[in-house]
Formats: sequence, structure tokens, C-alpha cells
Amino acid sequence: MKKIFVAAATAAVMMSLTACGSQKSSALSETTQEAAAETEAETESETEEEDENIISFENVTLADNDVLKLELVNFYAEDVNWSEGKQNEKSITIKATNKTDHEIFLNPDGFYLDGEELFVSMQDGSISPAPGKSASYSFRVARDTKPEHTALESLDELYNLEGDFSGLEEMETGNQSLEVSFSIPEALGNGQGAGESEGASESGEQSAETAETEAAAEGLWSKNFYVDDFNQPTDQWYICTEKYFPGTFSNSAVTDANLAVQVTVDFEKDISIFLYEYNRTLVKNSSSMYDDTYTITMRTADGTDHNLTGTLYCGGDRIFIDDAYVDEVLAAMEGEGNVSFLVVNDERTVESYLFTIMPSNFKEVYEAALTQ
Repeated sequence: MKKIFVAAATAAVMMSLTACGSQKSSALSETTQEAAAETEAETESETEEEDENIISFENVTLADNDVLKLELVNFYAEDVNWSEGKQNEKSITIKATNKTDHEIFLNPDGFYLDGEELFVSMQDGSISPAPGKSASYSFRVARDTKPEHTALESLDELYNLEGDFSGLEEMETGNQSLEVSFSIPEALGNGQGAGESEGASESGEQSAETAETEAAAEGLWSKNFYVDDFNQPTDQWYICTEKYFPGTFSNSAVTDANLAVQVTVDFEKDISIFLYEYNRTLVKNSSSMYDDTYTITMRTADGTDHNLTGTLYCGGDRIFIDDAYVDEVLAAMEGEGNVSFLVVNDERTVESYLFTIMPSNFKEVYEAALTQ
């Protein structure tokens, strides 16, 4: 579990739970916390612009047959000056591998978002890697409006992209038609993606049924220990699951997209929720001044809804259940049956997260931790 929290957030590893406006305490010295915060802020500042303009992928297979393999490389954004003005254009890069001993050619036959056909511009010409070789090709994707196309609002929209390619194989016996389809939601949903946060993708895709079976057999929850600056375990414990709970999230760009969730409870009775959009991207508060607040509805197994609030502190990477509701959530997690959560951003109400956790053996592990 140390590996997960190192990947999820440096702050979690260092037990630095303080943030602007937060009353959460820390076992580390203020000097250490400030140094860590400054280092993290500098790193984020250097990569913020790059992160906003490109999303990279590894091992995401869009199509694979006897003829070729298509893999998702990245989404990227760039400003382009057109005669009608500048637009922030969005593009997708695909790696194509020719698995044959002859030439192949593919062109876009149609790209779609939610059933709407898009404008597509080939940046590198037709897909035509040499026999036995690989090459990357970029395609600019936009709304097919008239008289000029309209750039997509954000790179996140590309997570819902689907499409078709058509072309031919140049064989000695004559040309043969070739057609290939792809769906980015299906490719990412099948667990082939690898993103920023190590471990979230594989665990987050696990179905609730499979997770529940494992929970019954072994118990999902276990006690772990925070580590210090030297990566050595401390006596400060937290309880979490090795498996991520699946869920969905929605915002202005997507509806019911894949979500992976981790919930932790620690020795200070802090309950934290880590949210990984698309099973890979950890939700953070990049502001250095303002906290993000959330309205949370918790539904227990008996169908009762409980109204809670939570806070994602400035510079933070997890939502804390506010102190007034901690005991209520703990009681639900120590009870029988699954517990569901609907988390809605107070400022951006179109941004919501829906997931269910399984108490499994939480009660036993938590009570044992309290007595040790």
C-alpha cells in the first residue's frame, strides 16, 4: 500500500494532512511540511502548462487483428491561427503497427462523439506503416460546423471518441479492402490504459461483483502505516483497501465515465476519499488560495440517505469528510451492507461522482487498530 500512496500523493506518504484553511494536524515538523509543500508547488508549476496541453497513454490498444495493431498514444491541444481567427485545436495520436509483409493504407472513415460525426484532419497523411514496422499518426478532431469547424472545448471530450478507418492491403494477388473500428471508452474500460496514478487503472476497473466475492473470501480492508521522510514506517496507521472501488463521474464534457475510488480512515479519524477520473487521473485542487467544498449524499443499505459535506483543501488531492459527519460515516462503514456515495462539487454542480463501497471486514480491522 505504500506504493499506492506514493503514486497517489506525496502528501499522503508524508502524513502531511494540513492545507490552506484546514485544521488537519500532522506528525511532521512545520519545517518539513513547508519544504515538501514548496517542492511540490514548484514541480506542479513547471508541469502545469504541459499537463493541460497533452494527455499521454501507454498500452491502450484500440484495435488488433492479423493485419495491424492500433494503439492510443496521446491527446494534445495546440493553438492554430485560421483565416477566421485562432482556435485551440484538439488532436489524437495513434500508433499503427503493420503486422504483414506488404503495404497497407488507411484513412478516417468517420469519427464520432456521442453519435455526432466530427470534422477530421489528417496531420501526417494516411496510416501507412512499412511492412513489419510501426509509425505514429495524428488526427485533428473538431465539431463539423459551417462555414468553419469548431474546436472541441477540452481534451476530456476525446475520451468518448469512436471511429472507423477504411483502406486497403496491397497484395501480390491484388488489392484487398481493409476496415478497422475503434472505441476509446471501450479500450480504456477494458483495463488497457496506464496513466499517472499507478495501480488505479487495474483495480478501478474491477466489477462490484468480483470485488464483493474477494471481500467475502479475504476481506478488503487492512491496516497500513504512514512512512516518514526516509521512507520508513511510522506508528501512525491508516486503513484502506488494496482494491479500488468502481464508480462513475459526470461533468460538462462527459456522462457516466469510469471512476476508481479509494477510501481511507486513519488514526486521527480522518476519512479521505481519493477519486481517479477515467481510472487514472487523481482529482486535485490546484488552487493555492481556495478550498473546494462538496455536498455528499450517503445511502446506507437500508435505503436511508444521509446528508454530509466534504472538503478538498487547496493544494490537496483528496476529499476529507468534514468533522461533523465522521462518526456518521464510520457507523455506516461498520454496519451491514454496501454504502453508496454521491459527491457533488458545490461550485460546479455538473461535476459529480457516484460510487459504492463494501464494508466487508472494515469493522474488525478498525476496532483492532483502535485497541493496539
